[in-house]
Amino acid sequence: MDPTTNSMIKILVVEDEPIFRGLLGSVLESSGYHVEFAIDGLQALEILSKEHRLFDLVITDIQMPRMSGLELAKELMNLSEPIPMIAMTGFGDMELVVHLLRLGVEDFLEKPFGFEDMSHRVDTVLARHKERRDRKLTPELIQKGLPLQLDRNPEEVRRLLEGMRDELDVKSAQGEGLLSLVETTDQLHLQWKCRKVANFGGTLAILRTNGTRSAILLARPMGHDRASLQLSVMVRILHEAMWLQYPDPEEFLRALGRILLQQKMQHPLLATAIHLNAEEDLISVASAGFPTPLPVGTPSRRATVALPRSQPLGSSPNMDVEFTQLRFSPGDRILFPCPSLLGLARNLPTGARIELGHAGVEEIASEHQTLPLPNLVDHVWQGSLEYSNWHSTDDLLLVGLERRAQ
Repeated sequence: MDPTTNSMIKILVVEDEPIFRGLLGSVLESSGYHVEFAIDGLQALEILSKEHRLFDLVITDIQMPRMSGLELAKELMNLSEPIPMIAMTGFGDMELVVHLLRLGVEDFLEKPFGFEDMSHRVDTVLARHKERRDRKLTPELIQKGLPLQLDRNPEEVRRLLEGMRDELDVKSAQGEGLLSLVETTDQLHLQWKCRKVANFGGTLAILRTNGTRSAILLARPMGHDRASLQLSVMVRILHEAMWLQYPDPEEFLRALGRILLQQKMQHPLLATAIHLNAEEDLISVASAGFPTPLPVGTPSRRATVALPRSQPLGSSPNMDVEFTQLRFSPGDRILFPCPSLLGLARNLPTGARIELGHAGVEEIASEHQTLPLPNLVDHVWQGSLEYSNWHSTDDLLLVGLERRAQ
């Protein structure tokens, strides 16, 4: 839709979680919509009834204090001209979704969802509602245009919803996925290998650049379920909003940790924030439960650093963030292995387990340090996986950075 047209459209977001409410508002406002907020169904009714204010769409959570999204839908669908609604559901809310769709709610989004998916659904519902108004469709035609045929029996509707949920889960796990890197920027060459094992959550890798500054976030929730996927999506969005506000990576991680504690996320987050200042030839790395970086091929700067003793983000208000700062001149290279890559282990005939560890990755890297970055990363990756006989129960990620020649 044209943003100038969107500015005439009013959307009411009903959500009791402040961070998620703010994120939704930011996404919708960036598309040009006029957005207002309510923290539960009762406040939403007050806003909607005040001075007969008109809204084009209501996006509501289902599980809220005082008045739920289901109760709000019952109230709004009794109006002479019901307002189009989109419901946001959590895992296990399929029974409620059936009730909402039967009441006349237009669509639903299962948390966690991608914001591109949300924007598409908002546009679709608004376009459908406009078409109904313009053409004055009969109830029969309106019913025919709904995404689900609600005259089916509840069990069949439930199966359809579960199939849609599984499809969204796969798309979320792949599309949000959560790798957002490029091979080359103005200051950096990047090379990475990633192998996804779990269906949800997964290792997150994001690169952002602004002039001579670059920021990379590597993170992994300590869990693989829908809650960990929601955490990954939230962290990706927060990184986009916060990385310029906190140019010091240590302060960025502390700020991120405070937000996760406030939100009482179910899983702590292993994370490392990497900030490059190309003007000063410095790279700063802050880690929270994430392995320390491995400089390669530059003996004068290859100080051996111990594995971090810091706690994961979201586990404690007094987190101990490890901080490393290195000179990073053109031609220098650094490897960043994720925790699971260092922890690869194989079962020996005696039943003993031997971890590859930081020293093992460093040894492989030293053998191939003269190779170009893509070949170096590939050899470290292959050597690590061969050590474990290709078996791992967790996602694996290896990122290589090289400062570009001026």
